[in-house]
Amino acid sequence: AEGSGSGVGYLNRYWRNFDATDKKQQKVSLGVNVTPLEELDINVQVEHKQAKYREGELILGRTKDISSDLYGDIRYQFRDLFTVSVFGEYGNTRYYSSQWKNGSGSPGGNTERYNPSSAPDTAKYNWWSLTEDQRWGYGAGVEVPLLEKKLNVNLDWERNRTKGTVDLERNLSTATAFEDIGAYDNTLREAISGKARYQITQNLGATLGYQYEIFKYDDVLFENYREVQNASSSTKQLLTGMYNDNDYTAHTAYLLAEYDF
Repeated sequence: AEGSGSGVGYLNRYWRNFDATDKKQQKVSLGVNVTPLEELDINVQVEHKQAKYREGELILGRTKDISSDLYGDIRYQFRDLFTVSVFGEYGNTRYYSSQWKNGSGSPGGNTERYNPSSAPDTAKYNWWSLTEDQRWGYGAGVEVPLLEKKLNVNLDWERNRTKGTVDLERNLSTATAFEDIGAYDNTLREAISGKARYQITQNLGATLGYQYEIFKYDDVLFENYREVQNASSSTKQLLTGMYNDNDYTAHTAYLLAEYDF
């Protein structure tokens, strides 16, 4: 329990889950929408956010988040023939965390062993992680009214990527060396879709659509994944393989009917 000086419970006085603790947050956002021409619409949005958890106190767990996002899209209507749109976005989020390697067998008793402000040695020391997540997205689309108020056709393409890294540091140079993580929750998603909507009557409409989608996932957690661990040992560990195969290719077709009463 919190306050106990006889075990891991002593560490709880320094630990706080980031989603259940005091937080000081600052956020600045700006959005601009301009229409320089009747046929042209431009939209830009920028946001920066910073959050600190239990600022000024010695804590373990997440201590600070910093994120920045930029989004923009352009839409142009060429007479009554077609409308073209493009968009792009970029985001960057950094998560700062503070951790403690407890010193089982270190001198000073449990109070010092589980106290992150105590002097470091080879068995106990502070370490920190900086997790950075970058996001990119861009795409384009076209809408064509083939028959006025009767038949519309849409074609869209988009591509989204995320790339994560984790940088690790420690306050004891003689401790076991850390290795930074270069592939953390990296994803790639790309999709091409098309649909046609036909207004059969004033009240009844139908939409026929298709989407082709690919998804790829890369994370050091799943590198060299083996379902059987310690194969040469008498005490084998078996993994189910759940979440190991994250990549996929999907074909989706659909037909919708709409009726307005």
